Amino acid sequence: MKIINLLPKHRQKELYYGWILHYLFSIIWISILSFAFVILFQIAAKISLQNKLRTVESNIVELKKQVNKQDNTTIKQQIKNANDIISDYVNITNSSPKWSKMIQAFVVLPPKNVFISSFIINPNTKMATISGSGETREAVLELYNAIKADEKNFYNVDFPLQHLLKPQNVSFQFTFYVKDELIK
Repeated sequence: MKIINLLPKHRQKELYYGWILHYLFSIIWISILSFAFVILFQIAAKISLQNKLRTVESNIVELKKQVNKQDNTTIKQQIKNANDIISDYVNITNSSPKWSKMIQAFVVLPPKNVFISSFIINPNTKMATISGSGETREAVLELYNAIKADEKNFYNVDFPLQHLLKPQNVSFQFTFYVKDELIK
């Protein structure tokens, strides 16, 4: 079926423009209503959040009143004691030397056939004394040379030559000093 419009051209344009104007007004009204809805929703959310804020603030005030009562002196004393213990622990840990860096630096030095049986460190003088045994004289010398070569971490290695008299199953004991950076 074919539709034929018998209206004059200027009347056809008026109808077309009227149709466009009708849809423009519809779009404008929908936009206005949606903006109004969004604004009303935001206002309602703001009012709701302000009411919750007032409720939370009043709860905080009540809790502060309860905390400040004389009945809570035992709890305050327990908290103070716990804080004192924690501060003592922090002070002790800060004042005691940290050995993990020093142990990490030393553990890579001994060769496979050298066994360390004793490792003693004086934290005041930073002197380390190690004793142990090696399968061969060369293995013990290799340990000595490794510690002596690690000048970044250790210094002043004292190794008595009397420990090298036996060629096999060599018992040894020698001392060296640890640099300050390793125990901080």
